[in-house]
Amino acid sequence: MLREYHARQGLALVKASISQRQKLPAWRKRNELIKIISSNKVTLVTGETGSGKSTQIVQYILDHMCELKNFQGSIICTQPRRISTIGLAERISDERVMKVGSETGYIIRGENKTLKHTRLLFVTTGVLLRMLQSYLSSGNTTDAGIFKNLEYIFIDEVHERSVDSDFLLIILKKILGKLPKLKIVLMSATINTDVFMNYFDTPVNHLHIEGRTFPIEDYYLDTILEDLDFSLQTYDDQIIKPKADSNFFKSGNINYDLIAQLCVFIDEKLALERNSGSILIFLPGIMEISRCVKKIEQQYSSSGKSCWCLPLHSALSLKEQTKVFRSAPRNTRKVVVSTNIAETSITIPDCVVVIDSGRSKSMFFDAKSNTSRLVENWCSRAEMSQRRGRSGRIQNGNCYHLYSRETESCALAQPIPEIRRTRLENLYLVVKSMGISKVSEFLNSGLDPPEEQSINKARSMLFELGALMGHAENETISHLGKYLSFIPTDLQSGKLLILGCIFRCVEMCLTIAAVCSGGSPFSNNFDIKDDVRKAKSKFGKKQGDLMASALAYHEWESLPQPKKKRFITENFLSYLTLQDIQSARAQYLLTLKEIGFLPFSYRSTEESKFNQNSRNFILIRAIITGSFTPQLARVQLPDPKFAQTLVGAVEIDADAKLTKFWIRNEKYIDQCNNEEKVSEMPATRAFIHPSSLIFSDSGAGASLPNVEDMTLEDGSLDMQKVREQYDMTPSSKYQSNAMHKSPFVVYTSSNETSKLYLRDITPTTTVGALLFGGEILFDVSTALSSGRRCPGIVLDKWMPVRTWCKNGVLLKRLRVLLDQVIENRLSNPEHETTQSADEEILDIVTKALTVEARRR
Repeated sequence: MLREYHARQGLALVKASISQRQKLPAWRKRNELIKIISSNKVTLVTGETGSGKSTQIVQYILDHMCELKNFQGSIICTQPRRISTIGLAERISDERVMKVGSETGYIIRGENKTLKHTRLLFVTTGVLLRMLQSYLSSGNTTDAGIFKNLEYIFIDEVHERSVDSDFLLIILKKILGKLPKLKIVLMSATINTDVFMNYFDTPVNHLHIEGRTFPIEDYYLDTILEDLDFSLQTYDDQIIKPKADSNFFKSGNINYDLIAQLCVFIDEKLALERNSGSILIFLPGIMEISRCVKKIEQQYSSSGKSCWCLPLHSALSLKEQTKVFRSAPRNTRKVVVSTNIAETSITIPDCVVVIDSGRSKSMFFDAKSNTSRLVENWCSRAEMSQRRGRSGRIQNGNCYHLYSRETESCALAQPIPEIRRTRLENLYLVVKSMGISKVSEFLNSGLDPPEEQSINKARSMLFELGALMGHAENETISHLGKYLSFIPTDLQSGKLLILGCIFRCVEMCLTIAAVCSGGSPFSNNFDIKDDVRKAKSKFGKKQGDLMASALAYHEWESLPQPKKKRFITENFLSYLTLQDIQSARAQYLLTLKEIGFLPFSYRSTEESKFNQNSRNFILIRAIITGSFTPQLARVQLPDPKFAQTLVGAVEIDADAKLTKFWIRNEKYIDQCNNEEKVSEMPATRAFIHPSSLIFSDSGAGASLPNVEDMTLEDGSLDMQKVREQYDMTPSSKYQSNAMHKSPFVVYTSSNETSKLYLRDITPTTTVGALLFGGEILFDVSTALSSGRRCPGIVLDKWMPVRTWCKNGVLLKRLRVLLDQVIENRLSNPEHETTQSADEEILDIVTKALTVEARRR
């Protein structure tokens, strides 16, 4: 093998590749890197932009292993995103003149491009965590697949401090002593070295590689305003010249006229220098990007210049993203307007100028209210530095900062770690599944421990989900929790998959779970939002957002290949997202087989007992309810309205704005759970996000048809047209939509911006909520003995549901029986439910749901 290795190194193409690699700054420290990394348990490597850190160091170690005749040892390198995981594997394979998937390969969710002899493996951080979870859960510390020959783990972009990377570091710190051959290499472009140097229980060696960046000239806001002689018009038509220290700019407001004028100003400077390089603009979000692109195009048009303005963000298809790598047409300036995706994940090869707004958006989880808030704020100084460095990759660059030096100096040094601002349910359960009893203590051993309140909220939510049982002081993982920890998705989607197996609607639940993971396949282009909503409503207007997306996917998948492209165009779908859904479905299906809920002989195309309820949408909506509880909202409908027509009074939709939605108040629930004095209201008002189908289902604006249009020549009415216009079926535009008439809706997430918005809405029924939702309390005897009026059923400790006593007793008993059937299956998933009693209960539940839906 050594002879083969040396023979390949002598190939002309390999020699040419090595010649190019030698030009990178990392090559000058090649021997020092090999010596330090190979002789120390933990090494920290920092490298500036363009140093070759991500592409070269792993190759140096791989070649070193080959020189030592070590052809069994392997290397894993993690990346925070799939696009960089694939891109690096392909780049290194190309440099080594080999096919990707042979010596160098990659594994991402739903795709494994490796062979048995693959030695350099690129994976997303989440994939490595799954490998480690399986390794630690098996209890076998001597031989566990890939870890048998694993010698190096490289963690790239460690400065990003995602939940996965911080969790990975905790695990590696714990197991480092158990794997004597294993060495860990941390890599980053910008980093607070002290945090990592002092974290491990072993000495950490640090090596820095200078970058290949060119000099960059900086311009701050005061200079920009002066150079442009920038002025703006106030609401009362006054012309003012704002200062850099004005409240407008200090508070982070973005002026798009300023950016557009600056682009033209920069273009003129570059043209004088005969520089055809591109301009890269950093903005905080998609809406800001869309607005900025329009303003820049207008400014260029009025200036008589030509520009090619491209948006860049993660919601775009891969085809749209790759446009930024192309050169602009002759005499045209390329301007890329991007989110922070272009900080590290994507490099614009011809970028010579950066315009940095200094703003970014991050999601923050509030444990008290159990909601997430998308917060826009100033970037950290480390992120500002990363953005600045994008302009000096190929030649001297310029960076225009749309903020003052004072604002920059007051910014945080590093971004807030994700583990301190996100939900922790998934993380808590994975830690618990590894046999770690004191989860809080384990997480507190990380670089930046999460808030104790967030850990407690995660524990509480896992109890509600049914993933934990016992009590808080001595909780144990349940059968459901054990299986959820092995399904590579969020816990609610994992529960949906398991319930889909139990209730025999596997295919539809696979797709809904994949949609929850990969997002809606419908375009999120703000400019065509009305067309998208109209297309979306064709697939599931009565079933909700998740079902509409799932039904659109199934129709696309069922079409022959020649018709698929047209279907995507006509329905404003994203091919990339459809592929992601397809990939996620395949992975979830394999996992369900591996944990025993489906036989390995199962095929998605077959019509079998596992899918006998896949078209029973009433049951599937109830399963969604059970999976996403306690994310249930009560619908408060306005008083009905009627229109007088030729055929009598017809009920029409009330204004959707009058419909109110109420979700549980988490502070009230906490007071109840802690047996404190209740001072909070049980419910909090929420609003439907504009992207939802239910948001636009009001018929209030519908105009009544003209009688003349329905009159025949002899003066009589055309009854066929009357029936068409005054259709009394639920699909009529004069009938309240099923979504609005539902007493409850389920939502997948709640985000607070200007209002508390609920996303991805699914309507559900009273019976569905009571049988599949949260805990139900119904105690007739206590109420009667105390002389109080029976309050009816109380769902999830906060939501009263009025019903007859007999119905309440029957529903509560049926709920107990249903929970027992589910537990029977969870305790032994490989044993098919053949007991007549279990089958009868499942049948009764299905019939109860169907009967209630028909009565509505």
